[in-house]
Amino acid sequence: MPEGDMYVFSNHSSVFRTVPALVALVSLLSLTSFAQDTAPSIPESDIAALRTELADGAKGTSSVEVRRACKSVIRRSRALIDSLPGAANRWDLIGVMFDAQKKLLSLEFTEENRQAIFAIAGKLVEAPDEYAELRLESDMLLMEKDLAEAEAKTAERIAALRKMLAKYRGTAAEWRSLVMGSMIATKLLDFDYEKEIGDTMLERFAGDHKVIQFRRKKQNGGQIDAIFSGTYKTASGSSLTFPYDLMGQQYVVYFWSKEMTDLDSHLGAVKEIQKEHPGRFRVFSMNLDGLPDAGASILRKLKLDWTPLHLPDGRKSSAYRAYAERDPNARFVNGQGHALLVLPPASMGITAIRGVHQGVLGGWNLPGLAEAIDDERYLAQLRYLFVGDFLVAGYESALGGDLDRITACFTRPPFRYRLTKKESLEKYRKAEKLSA
Repeated sequence: MPEGDMYVFSNHSSVFRTVPALVALVSLLSLTSFAQDTAPSIPESDIAALRTELADGAKGTSSVEVRRACKSVIRRSRALIDSLPGAANRWDLIGVMFDAQKKLLSLEFTEENRQAIFAIAGKLVEAPDEYAELRLESDMLLMEKDLAEAEAKTAERIAALRKMLAKYRGTAAEWRSLVMGSMIATKLLDFDYEKEIGDTMLERFAGDHKVIQFRRKKQNGGQIDAIFSGTYKTASGSSLTFPYDLMGQQYVVYFWSKEMTDLDSHLGAVKEIQKEHPGRFRVFSMNLDGLPDAGASILRKLKLDWTPLHLPDGRKSSAYRAYAERDPNARFVNGQGHALLVLPPASMGITAIRGVHQGVLGGWNLPGLAEAIDDERYLAQLRYLFVGDFLVAGYESALGGDLDRITACFTRPPFRYRLTKKESLEKYRKAEKLSA
């Protein structure tokens, strides 16, 4: 600690007298925490069995069978919780009870079932943030109950919703709370707050596939800004993580299948665009057929220099549902990892591929590609920032020697922005070699 702090500490003997008490208190709290952590848990096998029983019971051939299964699950869950009231995982069982009671309420909308679900929700909202995803629906339900009973006005409802979304910020349920909040704001006709929530989604979850799907559905085919994200294996076995591994570069991600009509024409049209803009952007191939080589052999046959990426589950993958929706489809991603997603009319034809707002069947949708491509010097500026050159560029040490030779590999602006990709890569390799 600083010398001044040492002086203050040494001249206050009362501080020393409190140390044993503080140590004892910390020890007591630690023992209490340890006791809580080691309290017997409800066997995971019992929880899994009840979940299975509820899922199987919901498939009953009659409403009587379904009701009987739900009541059995609730009764057995309650018995387990009562036998181990301090179990840290009791919230999982309360969640199972909540789901069972929801099913009962959907079958019989009675006051008894209504009060029962409120009672279970009241217990579930006490769960810690670790169970935020399990807790969220109960929190929303009780909020709506309180607002309805108070005959709250729109402004009061929006204020309560704001408070609820703030409660879930930073938790695993944040994205889902924003989705629910957006739907509520729309229902309340508060479109300003709906837009605010949409902006928060873009800020916080621009690359989340689930949120992107929701935003696209809500926009009903309109444009949305999103980050292209995910980790994908190349045909050679290495991995690429988007957007991080490609920051400062611009590229096209192309979704296609070997079964599509006029395969050569579709892929060849993209090749022609590359010829018109040589070296300006890369193309990453997303084959949808689950081919062992990710379609690399087909690309070689067509003399395409694309990077083939594996897309497990093809059209069922979250990436396809978030970014493509139909195929063939291409997405242009800028140097900051952003893509403008638009669902184009299905009637577009390959003959109009060079036209603004035109594209290949299924969605080329790269309006004005020439205008979308950023200047290379601007991209070099982005790479300078993203890579972190500015942390060492121009640095001169008192040690000299190798350290100065390493830092000399990092060119200062504005000359840094005039380096070609090849030149900057050579400098990075030299720095790496000297560092080793």
